[in-house]
Amino acid sequence: MKRNYKKAVIGMLLVSMLGLIGCGGSKDEKAVKKIEEALQAKYGEAFKVEGLGGGFGTMNSNTLKAVIHPVSDPSLKASAEITKDLERVYDKYLNEKLARDAREPIGELARGIWGDMRLEVSNDTGMTYPEEADTSMSYADFIKLYPNNWQIVSVYLDGSKYMYAKGDLNAEEEIARYEQFAEQLKAKGYVRSSVYIHYLMPDVYAKFDELTKETKAVGSLLFDEQEEDGTLNVLTISGFKIDENGRLDATKAVFQADFDRWQQERRQGAQRMGASE
Repeated sequence: MKRNYKKAVIGMLLVSMLGLIGCGGSKDEKAVKKIEEALQAKYGEAFKVEGLGGGFGTMNSNTLKAVIHPVSDPSLKASAEITKDLERVYDKYLNEKLARDAREPIGELARGIWGDMRLEVSNDTGMTYPEEADTSMSYADFIKLYPNNWQIVSVYLDGSKYMYAKGDLNAEEEIARYEQFAEQLKAKGYVRSSVYIHYLMPDVYAKFDELTKETKAVGSLLFDEQEEDGTLNVLTISGFKIDENGRLDATKAVFQADFDRWQQERRQGAQRMGASE
């Protein structure tokens, strides 16, 4: 699950990195203006380009990437690209708008199972940029139009509420929660979904809302920090996929393997929490 998680969130990280790229120069100014005009014409509302530049992660070498958001909501960031001749603009605003709209209904399901939690949702259509502008469409309609899409649902929990003194988890109880969540997502039509359950250190969970002001991919930020310098943020990550037919791809043995893989982090976290009491 550690390796798979890294691959799944790389797309969200790209958007966060793009926000660091500045805009400058006359051609860049023309590109920014073209992107903003094209998006306003497409969606009927004003947009702002936050960053422009670079070719890494673009469709091909003939485009520049950008981070955009509607003027009405700076927190709703999406990726876009423009051809270097400034003739064509591509964007994933529809992906992010539908993901934002799904956050509350999916969050309601998750709260019914875990109580207090935090949630991220995104739609990954890969290198496909949606052409439709109907941001009121349902997720079911979106999947019909873009059957290659994967919805990424990330649930964040205060790990101290699910661990025993030595860092053990009640695997049976947690797996039952996963299965319940999977059934509810399937019933609501949220198929082709990758679901990740994150158990965080309590102090990290407490500042989750603050971290969302820095990045749209908090989980990626915490995971990378832990991988790079050993900062203990994440105690366990587990999860599952629901395919287009509503089938769950994981078994109880797979979930147990995830729990076992993160045992050292949970024990370390339990020791730190015990020392702070």
